[in-house]
Amino acid sequence: MVAHVVLFTPKPGLDAGARQRLAESFQRALREIPTIRRAHIGRRVTHGRLYEQLMTVDYQYAAILEFDSLADLTAYLEHETHDALGMSTGQLDANTGQTLWLSEARIAENAAVVRSGDLWFALNTEAKLLVARANPKQFEILKTYEVADTATWAQPVLSGQRVFIKDLSTISLWTLN
Repeated sequence: MVAHVVLFTPKPGLDAGARQRLAESFQRALREIPTIRRAHIGRRVTHGRLYEQLMTVDYQYAAILEFDSLADLTAYLEHETHDALGMSTGQLDANTGQTLWLSEARIAENAAVVRSGDLWFALNTEAKLLVARANPKQFEILKTYEVADTATWAQPVLSGQRVFIKDLSTISLWTLN
């Protein structure tokens, strides 16, 4: 048996309709992804243990999904229905908290993002560097580059017209034109 544990807190101010859509996405995943053997979701309970105190975020909820094998967990993570459960990339108004726009859900497993002037540079774990315009009205990708042959977890480093990329075993230098 393999367990997948997800700790999460819904966005502050999430209205009843959005909460209902989240619950429906979870129910849909349970119906449509056959590799899930059992699932539990509920409020996270803490007991004041040291490891809980070391967490930088106090997540309100926990979801525990069980699978027969690692291959079954992988099939769940790669299933299109799983994407509906993922967080969307978005732009919030810092003064009001209003969502200005959302991108498609789950562009990548993880991304490190840096801003330079009016551009955002997002390096995801799949070794893709996305260059996007810092636009409060929409998610506007200008160019996507494949920058390595292995996973990229480190943040890209910008220096003038240069971008340094670290993958699992090398550091490469890219020059912007």
